Amino acid sequence: MFQIEKQEFDKSDVKVTSPRKRHADLESYLKKSVELVYCCSIEEVLKYLKLPLDSSAWRLFIDSSKHSLKAVLLHNGNQHPSIPVAYSTKKEETYANISSLLNKIEYYKYKWEVCADFKMIAILTGMQTGYTKYMCFLCKWDSRATSSHYHIKYFEEHKVILPPLHIKLGVVKNFIKSLNTQGYAFKRIQTIFPRLSAAKLKEGMLVGPDIRKLLQDEEFYGHLSDMQKTAFDFMQLVISEFLGNSKAQNYAENIESMLIGFNNIGVKMSLKLHFLHSHLNFFKENLGAVSDEHGERFHQVLEERFKGKSQSVMLAEYVWGLYRNLDTSEHSRQAKYRKAY
Repeated sequence: MFQIEKQEFDKSDVKVTSPRKRHADLESYLKKSVELVYCCSIEEVLKYLKLPLDSSAWRLFIDSSKHSLKAVLLHNGNQHPSIPVAYSTKKEETYANISSLLNKIEYYKYKWEVCADFKMIAILTGMQTGYTKYMCFLCKWDSRATSSHYHIKYFEEHKVILPPLHIKLGVVKNFIKSLNTQGYAFKRIQTIFPRLSAAKLKEGMLVGPDIRKLLQDEEFYGHLSDMQKTAFDFMQLVISEFLGNSKAQNYAENIESMLIGFNNIGVKMSLKLHFLHSHLNFFKENLGAVSDEHGERFHQVLEERFKGKSQSVMLAEYVWGLYRNLDTSEHSRQAKYRKAY
């Protein structure tokens, strides 16, 4: 049998440390209730971070994934950091859970405008989730079971910000779905995105960077017919000069021309196209300042940061990290965190 020789070490070299308490002040503003971590005093958190208290300066972004449900305050104009105000890894995207979340963060005290995808908007406005793909919360366009729709009126429509990113994804998706899958244009898309499955390409399921890459591909454009090129040109104008950071003076004409072009090449009317067709006046003046794209990026950051864990201390640590990166914070050095805004 081998004998393990005991080794003595100098105890003077041992360092005893205690858990960091840098975020202790923030933990008093965060609570956990039935698997939901939420901010119970948003005003105090904003004061702590020395950020504007005016509710009109912020919009509330609500989103969910298969891993979590989250609510984040986004600054209108995107000049200040995003503030997570609620996070859960257990709660699903249902009307009861969303209404509970809004009550916990005292939404009706602040009444921020809300930016979310169309599924979340449907939940907020009390529509039946089984029919939301075919429904508009401003009118009963292509509705089913009309006697049951809008039976719950929990949210004010004028507080809803239409999601520019999701509308842009929907516009491009509808254009791609109208292409002949055996044609050269569609085969070019398969060449551009070899890692995407045939099923996803057929449904036009591209993300923001993919869309930018597709719009800049000259070979793809060259394979389009004359009518498709006309529709494609106006689609580019609508994306860059209406759904982006700038708005052209003739944006309404561009949208109308795009819709006419879509109709000519057989693009089917969808809910997202319906908003451009029937509710153009409902869009904000500057979509770039209130875009859901900013929230989607932050959504991914939280997914990566928390990795399915839901604890108030983690949220407090995140907010403290924002404070640590403020130019006005009194610290000798800056933490090298990747900013999420």
